[in-house]
Amino acid sequence: MIKDKINEIHENVKSELKKYNNSWIELGMKLVELTEQIEGKDVKISWKSKFQVSNFSEYCTVVLKKDYEKMIKIRMAAKCLKNKRNELYEEYVNDKKVNIPGYSLIYVVESKKKKLNEWEKYDELIGNLFEDEYSRSRIEEQIRVYAKQNRVSSTSNKRAKTAKDSGSYNFELIKRREKIYLDIIPSLRDEIDSVFEGDDDERLVEIREVMDRLEEKIREVVNEFNGVSEDE
Repeated sequence: MIKDKINEIHENVKSELKKYNNSWIELGMKLVELTEQIEGKDVKISWKSKFQVSNFSEYCTVVLKKDYEKMIKIRMAAKCLKNKRNELYEEYVNDKKVNIPGYSLIYVVESKKKKLNEWEKYDELIGNLFEDEYSRSRIEEQIRVYAKQNRVSSTSNKRAKTAKDSGSYNFELIKRREKIYLDIIPSLRDEIDSVFEGDDDERLVEIREVMDRLEEKIREVVNEFNGVSEDE
């Protein structure tokens, strides 16, 4: 009898937890709706005229008194859900316990949308996110794989262009430069993911984003230096 009661309570806890995990969705949809109403083509009302702020970020900070970066992520995730899996959202409307990825996980994909579209991998990763239920670490690893494949291809093309004048290039130095964004940073990020696996702490999310930007910046710098004589 007691065991049955505990099992029942346990199932209720899991049910309520799913509702709790999805609690961002309604807020996100309202933020999307508000933005569309104010920033629509034929709308004469602006953030300034209505709320005395310059933009959505200020609206979150000044009017809502909330962390604007978090609100932006929630809005972005809701917009993705609405545009890419609206049928899932409609299912959620009828059943709040529907399994939907967290906003911070959706943001991992959405924040890389431009690059993923360039690599023709965005829709594939959206499927991995919603249908295959990839974890954060697996999503981030997949993005790194796509990035590495693209960078290796880009680097190979650049080397081919400079091959005619290879006498003045230090290819060992080029290799060391490339290793920074191909191996060193990804290895550090993998170690962080391994140690904090499954942890969605906002500080860890920020660290991952900073590392992504660092890797991208280093790649840009390295690509500029690649093929350039050290004497120049």
